Amino acid sequence: AAGVRNSARGPAVRATSRRTSVRVRADKCLIVNTKGGGHAFIGLYLAKELLAKGHDVTIFNDGDQSKLSAKAPFKEYSNVRGLKVHWGSPVDYSSYPEGPFDVVYDNNGKDLDSCKPLIDAAKGMCKHYVFVASAGAYKADNIEPMHFEGDERKGSTGHVAVEKYLEAEGLPYSVFQPLYIYDPHTAEDCEQWFVDRIIRDRPVPIP
Repeated sequence: AAGVRNSARGPAVRATSRRTSVRVRADKCLIVNTKGGGHAFIGLYLAKELLAKGHDVTIFNDGDQSKLSAKAPFKEYSNVRGLKVHWGSPVDYSSYPEGPFDVVYDNNGKDLDSCKPLIDAAKGMCKHYVFVASAGAYKADNIEPMHFEGDERKGSTGHVAVEKYLEAEGLPYSVFQPLYIYDPHTAEDCEQWFVDRIIRDRPVPIP
């Protein structure tokens, strides 16, 4: 029989295969992307990374396509092979792309009012919800400017309310809290202060 070898010194011994089977799950991913601000380009690069790993990716971008599609980073969408782009409003169920989706990446909402409709729609549909928050939710500390998990945060911050709602609803979730992020397609000039100091050979404080 296949997989079995007979031994002259004893009973049949089943051969052990050294081969292992690796199964890579290809998820249907929905990236809900903001129409502006310093982290609008996250959706573009996240989409590229997910597509490269074999996932099915749809970007659901907030805002008016006719006003935004010619601006960075949104104008780059057409150059990403395999990417599906849908324009609408994350607070309007009627504008949502057709699902279901396995993973939802929320790179849009900043408070519970803007996130709740999407979270409610994701319940019972997605396996994981990823929320892009901000390190600005932490309380300032003049002694230790860097923030770590478990540090005190501002209870009135919209991001914190969203996290509490995700936990209360029992939806599996992760939270990404970026500090200062920059990119050629950024809509903000937060990094200009650092670049200016580098050009003038001045010390650069790290936030």
